[in-house]
Amino acid sequence: MVGDLEVPLLLAPRSLDRTTWWADKAVWGSVGNLAMTAVGTVVLTLPAAAKETGWLIALGLVVLFAVLSDVSMIFLVHCGVLCGKDDYEQLGKCILGARGATAIRTSLLVLLVGSLTSVNIIVADLVQSNLANFGVGVHWFTSRWVIYLVNLTAMTFFSLIKDVYALRHMSLLAFCSILIVFIAVCTECFSDPQFLEKAAATPPVTLSARTFLTLPVLAMAYLAQFQVLPLYHAMPIESRRHINAVIHISNFGVAMPMYLAFALLPFFVLGPSVSSDFLYTAWPGSKLMTAARIMLAVANILKYPLISLPLRDILLDAWLHVPDVAEGAPNEGEGAERRRSWRLYLPVMVAVHCVVFAGSMFSSDLGQVLDLMGSSTGCLICFVFPSLLYLCRPSTSSTSTTMLGEQEHTQSKMAVTPSNMVAVAMLLSGLLVGSIAFTLTLTLPTL
Repeated sequence: MVGDLEVPLLLAPRSLDRTTWWADKAVWGSVGNLAMTAVGTVVLTLPAAAKETGWLIALGLVVLFAVLSDVSMIFLVHCGVLCGKDDYEQLGKCILGARGATAIRTSLLVLLVGSLTSVNIIVADLVQSNLANFGVGVHWFTSRWVIYLVNLTAMTFFSLIKDVYALRHMSLLAFCSILIVFIAVCTECFSDPQFLEKAAATPPVTLSARTFLTLPVLAMAYLAQFQVLPLYHAMPIESRRHINAVIHISNFGVAMPMYLAFALLPFFVLGPSVSSDFLYTAWPGSKLMTAARIMLAVANILKYPLISLPLRDILLDAWLHVPDVAEGAPNEGEGAERRRSWRLYLPVMVAVHCVVFAGSMFSSDLGQVLDLMGSSTGCLICFVFPSLLYLCRPSTSSTSTTMLGEQEHTQSKMAVTPSNMVAVAMLLSGLLVGSIAFTLTLTLPTL
């Protein structure tokens, strides 16, 4: 198995590290899928998070969570290959048993429904803001519930697509949209004639009880763990060896630089007055920021299926018990006859969107939704479950090279190795951070 092209770099011989991943078109489409699953609603709350920590701590936390997210995704792919599973929940059942699978499934359902709700809220916010900028008055068609219904109706059709790999072109378009927002924010900040003076006067450290509220926001920033296994199995077989490159580029090449710019630059320019709605209130009258708001709405609309497809598949697996392939057919391959179709997808997504609509109407505060999700299920899905799965992974059938380069043998799965130590540290820190942040989220105002 180690010599098979399907095995990712962390299990494959070191010679595969030198393959020309940059020439593989599937790599860049997959990078777009994975990066745009994470990048989106959280960018608006990052400057407010930086205000609560200071720019130095914010910088360190953005980098730290990028590293942790990168490692957790590699842990999941490692375990997925060992168990032959192509989704998070089934991997949990393989390693942790039925109770573990139930815990992962419940966390994923809450997290994904919350993520769809946050996307729906931010789209409504951006549409209302842009309509007001263009002089459209208050009418029935500008009310939030109408925007929610229109957005969810349109997204229902996108959610009928078969798998995430088919969304690669949509993901690249979403990436281009968020890139325009990134350039617009950087341009407005750097064009301030007092930028350097304001940046120098910004405090590097500001610690308080509210500092812990930034942790769930940053925990959600790189949330794409539920997508990495389906994406890996949806990639062409000859491209799967490059999954490490996909993960690294998504986290360090796309998400982290954008998060650093979104967190620090508005904080430097706007100072203590910066808030989670800075994109609406800062730089009034700027046509560039109007374009940025439009493109951010487009990016969130395009990323919606990247969240809804995994949620749809979880529901089909858990309650309808509809297999992805016909009985007796191979788990993957060109000859596998699919039994799922849009006739099953449609009623499931209509039901999901009814729940999302109700959630959007109940809580239109984006910060509250992100804080609650990040401090509870976000920490579990991003850090706790991946590290637990890695620590409890099945023994390898032969010697292999782990993500940190040490040789792993069947009899030394639980040995004190760098990767196992990283997993233990991630597990403990995820539980600690999630517990503290969740408690404070219930008692303190949102960012």
